Amino acid sequence: MVRRSYSSAVVAESYLYALKQGAKSINTSFNIDGFAGDKALEMTYRTLSDNDVLIFNSAGNGSTRNSPRTKFEDIILVASTDTSAERVDQRSSFSNWGHGVDISAPGRDIMSTLPNGRVGASSGTSMATPVAMGVDALVRSAHPDWTAAQRWAQVAGTADNIDQRNPKEAGEMGFGRVNAGRALTEELPPPTLSARETKDAQGSTTRITVRFEKVFDPARANHEEAWQVRNSEGEVVLKGAPREIRLHTNEISFDVGSLPAGSYELVGSAKHLVDPFGQPLDGNQDGTAGDDFVKEFVVLQRPASEA
Repeated sequence: MVRRSYSSAVVAESYLYALKQGAKSINTSFNIDGFAGDKALEMTYRTLSDNDVLIFNSAGNGSTRNSPRTKFEDIILVASTDTSAERVDQRSSFSNWGHGVDISAPGRDIMSTLPNGRVGASSGTSMATPVAMGVDALVRSAHPDWTAAQRWAQVAGTADNIDQRNPKEAGEMGFGRVNAGRALTEELPPPTLSARETKDAQGSTTRITVRFEKVFDPARANHEEAWQVRNSEGEVVLKGAPREIRLHTNEISFDVGSLPAGSYELVGSAKHLVDPFGQPLDGNQDGTAGDDFVKEFVVLQRPASEA
């Protein structure tokens, strides 16, 4: 048999076939790094997402941070964790990771069927991806009326935090390692946010990056009033998200370095930022929903040579 490389048209056609057959969850392990920026594939992923389908794809085995495939925001990228007693929940040495990775699952020494009727252990993010989708399938069997957004919120929101096991990749292994038991038994807490600042050499804030620590309803998160930057007088100087928020958007960045010198606060509105079940934002992370997220920052006067 002659092995042929596949084009984005072939990949897109396979997805659209699955959609027409009524698929609500799709597991693939395509190496799609070479398709980053491909509009045909981007639109295919968007079409499936808009039709209530979850697509799980391998994060890749290049031991790379933020590989090109992380640019796709309408798919779930799955990283691999180890399974041995001494390395359980640590990133598999081959696995990619990064801010664009969505979740992790065991992917080393996973028993599987093999060609020619054999069974054996295999390793790779291709092994982790079906584990993650399997949890989604369990959730769907228990809640057949849930939307794809609700299922993803449940799978992601009940994953175990593995940052302590991966200090060098903290916050970059997705929402954590999937936990089927928790996904089937727990109710989600209110969604939360975190933020990190980027500063210039003078200590002036130039960017605020907001990380989604839980899954948000994208339609509500894109409301113009969901995000505001206010000055010390309480005046709104920026409004709305800096780019469209999709279901699998992990973070957004507000460029604030060009604002006049002064004190500011970035506010995420609990009125508009809700999870797919309708739970409002827990802005101060006290366990109670309904309060805004507030991040204070300062923009310093730029030197005359830069003004």
